Amino acid sequence: MAKHTAGGTDMGIEDPELVELVNQIEELEKELFAHPLHTITPHGPIESIFFYVVLANKIIFIVQSAVLSRHGSSTEQIKCFQRKAEVNREIQLLKSKMRDSQLQKFRDELKNRSRVLKKLGHIDADGIVQLKGRAACLIDTGDELLVMELMFNGMFNDLDPDQVVALASCFIPGDRSNEQIHLRA
Repeated sequence: MAKHTAGGTDMGIEDPELVELVNQIEELEKELFAHPLHTITPHGPIESIFFYVVLANKIIFIVQSAVLSRHGSSTEQIKCFQRKAEVNREIQLLKSKMRDSQLQKFRDELKNRSRVLKKLGHIDADGIVQLKGRAACLIDTGDELLVMELMFNGMFNDLDPDQVVALASCFIPGDRSNEQIHLRA
């Protein structure tokens, strides 16, 4: 069996079918490079693009026919490939549905949150942040919206400083670590 050499480089191909396939592809490449429209400019004729497409389709057909002839075209193998393609399509469809479902959940949650913020007066009907919303953004507590409602409803006005501190301490975010605090006597 002869080894195929292309461009002076030994490719080490010993299978006669593959040697024939490589020879056919090289002939098509020679035809491609010999074509007068090969040196296409960006504003060149559309016929040259059509020529490349036809040539690429010829190469694909040759490779596909070689693969089928090499592996046999038994109906069982073809059915397996068809089943694999169907399963891959189903996988892609399910992934797409999953992404759409997650995106829909996010949209619903966003809509619900926006509705609550509008109802509380933190944003207006156009979604523009109002004074309450800006103030809530500047506070770092366990529940910013509740603190803003208490402040804007005047809950802190009639309280003495000790009561304000006691009420404010309820809104300090809790440490969620498992570390135990030991008090000294």
